[in-house]
Amino acid sequence: MQSKRLKRILVVDDEPHVAMVTADALNNLYQPCELLIAESASQALQKAGGKKIDLVITDYRMPGTDGLALINSLRKESPDMAAILMTAYGTEQIKSQAARSGVDQFMAKPFALDDIRRVVREVLSKLDTSRTTHPTSEQARQQITGCLGRLVADVGARCACVIRQDGSLVDTAGGVAGLDMQVMATLMAANFAAMVEIARLLGNPRSFDAINHESRDDNVYTCTAGPDHLLVVIYGLTVKSGAARYYTKKSVEVLTPLLETTVVEADLADLDLGAALDGAFSDEQQMETLSEDTTAAAEWPRGETITLDEAIRRGIIGDLPLRKG
Repeated sequence: MQSKRLKRILVVDDEPHVAMVTADALNNLYQPCELLIAESASQALQKAGGKKIDLVITDYRMPGTDGLALINSLRKESPDMAAILMTAYGTEQIKSQAARSGVDQFMAKPFALDDIRRVVREVLSKLDTSRTTHPTSEQARQQITGCLGRLVADVGARCACVIRQDGSLVDTAGGVAGLDMQVMATLMAANFAAMVEIARLLGNPRSFDAINHESRDDNVYTCTAGPDHLLVVIYGLTVKSGAARYYTKKSVEVLTPLLETTVVEADLADLDLGAALDGAFSDEQQMETLSEDTTAAAEWPRGETITLDEAIRRGIIGDLPLRKG
């Protein structure tokens, strides 16, 4: 009979007896398994040592790095790792942060050992299932949200979002005061499509897979996440661009298979942006019209969702005729 693949479970608590008792309760629960015990986040990272961790059970409040930051760090090496957060301080703010970090279960201290055994069984069972089947749309949505939250934390970004190449917003984490994310998504998709068209004119339509916009206050980094989506990160000037690009590319590796479960509503490969740009910027009057429309875009009701087609209808960008032949 073929044995189950070895599971590696990491238990972290700054109270050594709590970590020991929790680990002992799981010792014969899920065989075969390897149990690692640590008393701090730094010790946990040392114990993990680049190994693949299947499940981390960690306290939230610990000296130095807290449990949520530890989870984010471990997932750089184990992106599909499950996580259980333990805490005696179960505020709504902590629960909200845990959800954004993709925590699978939240355990309020004190808890019975039977409860932790039950929760671990459920989490590991779901982990086995997710590794052998494609996630449902709802599971994918939750994992996308968690990935974006980790990206914002890793980069120190103001916000991050996934958009479809038709300009519709899929999900977002963080935020910028006064910024309508849907309007931004629509404009970024159109801008990226224009860059793809420029690459086509240069003879290599696949040469652009990322764009970095720099300003005096913020940078905007956009890159492809599979054939139909874009990942956009907005970060301040104190963040090193190299670090932002690194963490964004790592996030793309996680997001791309998840985004395959979403429905693509439009495909910009069918659009002739060369003809669109010729028509949009043919004379000075149309340039003035574009400026007026951009001002109008800032006055749209917040939270209103639009697609690229709607942006075209409202005149935010010029009509994009389909390629012929």
